[in-house]
Amino acid sequence: MFDFMKKEKINEKDVGLIEDMTQFLMHLCCLEFHSKMSFHKTQNKKFLELHDLARDIRQKWLPIILKENPEAEEWCIIKHFLTCIPAGEECANRLFSDEKKDLGEQMEKDVGILIGAMYTISEK
Repeated sequence: MFDFMKKEKINEKDVGLIEDMTQFLMHLCCLEFHSKMSFHKTQNKKFLELHDLARDIRQKWLPIILKENPEAEEWCIIKHFLTCIPAGEECANRLFSDEKKDLGEQMEKDVGILIGAMYTISEK
């Protein structure tokens, strides 16, 4: 259990929403990154529009997992957590596929540590 869950009485329904919202936000961050890279590759402005759309939606929903009135540094660092966690998961998957089980397990452990750290920073 993450430290942030121990400090307050959070019912399972709230924890589920936080987990689902976190996944949603992670995928939006990935979409932002991928659409920006697609723009650089193709110069097609539709990818910039997609980037801006994903960013606007992320900014709208990020407060669900952030404490009230987060400082700018907290807001920004949460975005970085949201982008590196799925990348770490993908790396772990690739390591497992390459039969590098020990490294994959180590990566999964590090991703779990990052998730806990992210929720600690974003405590409400």
